[in-house]
Amino acid sequence: MKSGVSRHDARGVAILELMLALVIGLVVVGAVLVTFLGSGRTSAAQNAYSQMNDDAQIALNILTRDLQLAGYAQPTGVSNGKFERSSLLATAVFGCDYRFSGSMTASTAVCPTAQPTSALENMPSIQIVYEADTVNTPPSSQNKPTDCLGRGLDAPVSGASYPIAVNRYYVSAKGNDPTKRRELYCASNGGTPQPIVENVESIQFWYGMGATDNPKRVARYLSASDVTMMALGGGARGTDIGLSVGGVGLTGTVAGLALPSAGLSVAGIKLSLTPTGSSAADVTSAWDKVVSVRVCVVMRSAEPILTAEDSPTYRDCNGNLQTGSVPAPSPADPTDSRYLRRAYFTTVSLRNKTDF
Repeated sequence: MKSGVSRHDARGVAILELMLALVIGLVVVGAVLVTFLGSGRTSAAQNAYSQMNDDAQIALNILTRDLQLAGYAQPTGVSNGKFERSSLLATAVFGCDYRFSGSMTASTAVCPTAQPTSALENMPSIQIVYEADTVNTPPSSQNKPTDCLGRGLDAPVSGASYPIAVNRYYVSAKGNDPTKRRELYCASNGGTPQPIVENVESIQFWYGMGATDNPKRVARYLSASDVTMMALGGGARGTDIGLSVGGVGLTGTVAGLALPSAGLSVAGIKLSLTPTGSSAADVTSAWDKVVSVRVCVVMRSAEPILTAEDSPTYRDCNGNLQTGSVPAPSPADPTDSRYLRRAYFTTVSLRNKTDF
């Protein structure tokens, strides 16, 4: 007997059913692909933030360590319940709202009299001074105290127990080229400036001034120019002043701190200021009232992360919301919005401003 299926009972897949199956498959594959790409972008952003966190921690740790040493000197005795330090610098911390003018390795740190036109030079700088030894600094291969560059410091100057570390920090780029990646630089008196932390977009400092009734308590935080202007009695920026250290005279503009190569007086490192302009204010005295420093660094991701679909936003050191749109790729532009940015803060008390 012949058996089989009639032609009317043998049916294939209709074109409509095939198209519907294809659409469903494409939707599933598209959803998987979007999830995969989204997780990849999320992972890239998380890795970038992790790297930014690490870089910021390194930068802030370096600055914190130096600020905690600011003004340090070996005690030589005790008088009225307080340590005596023959070589304690009066100005342990000194800063400018802009980069120090002239050479960053000069013996005198001087603030510009006008706002620089360069974007790199238009960011704050700070100088930290303390007596260095092989305990508070990593010793060099010759067992010498070192500065922020790891450079061995020479024998102590006259009147000091140990060499004096003069470390200056600021943000710059290779060759001072604003189109290059910005980094945190360190310069030392007599040493060649070197980058120490990369991808530091900008930096900001505020100086905590001691209260009149209790010099150890912070009354308010001021910018570097406000500290200097307070000392000058509100005088115009650009007042010429002369600096004298141990009898060696120097002339600066709006506050400088000098460590002349000729040496310091045997009486110790005492910075005195002799005004040569119309103002008789003592800038050194004002900076000596600084008991803490608040630091902010804005970090940038090492690689571009954002796309045209993103709206890059972050708050800068002043708390202002920075927004923008992602432009066409322009790696030479340091303000390229394709990079992630985040501000990090810390506040450091100057330990050596506290009497024991």
